[in-house]
Amino acid sequence: LKFTDAIIFLTDNFNNIPKPTKNPEESETLASTYGNRAAALMMVGAYGAASSDCAKGIAHLQGFNPLAMKVENQADLMSYFKPEGGLILMSKLSARMCRAYMKLGNVTEAEQAIKETIRISDIAAKCHQKILTYASEKGLCVPDETMKSSEKVLVHCRNNATLNKNDLHTIKE
Repeated sequence: LKFTDAIIFLTDNFNNIPKPTKNPEESETLASTYGNRAAALMMVGAYGAASSDCAKGIAHLQGFNPLAMKVENQADLMSYFKPEGGLILMSKLSARMCRAYMKLGNVTEAEQAIKETIRISDIAAKCHQKILTYASEKGLCVPDETMKSSEKVLVHCRNNATLNKNDLHTIKE
């Protein structure tokens, strides 16, 4: 019952966010809301709807370009590393979409989602390093806890993709 309530609550939240949105923060909020609803949908076995919500969330993040971000101060820097935004969220959504496709038995879509999850996670890890280098040059730093949390999400998504890839090989055989 609590997942059904979450689905209803999150669906109602969509009404509070303008669509389409050109504001990156609103796009992240919308993508995060889709991602949270997808998680709840997974818990009730609505895998098709979950994969659809993940795809919609990713679409709202497509314009995200971390290297175009202005990292002028600590607040700018910290906004990049938040777990519910940018490439980190995109990686989470892609990994979740892969799990939904696997549950549906959609092997081709699952394979594509695995590749995307690995690609996004790798890009995010490289961007992390570039942004950290730039921030260091500017005299800014990311608290260890924030950095570890961000890296943990990316490693988790990449590991899930690798495990799903192994599971797909088993299914195909």
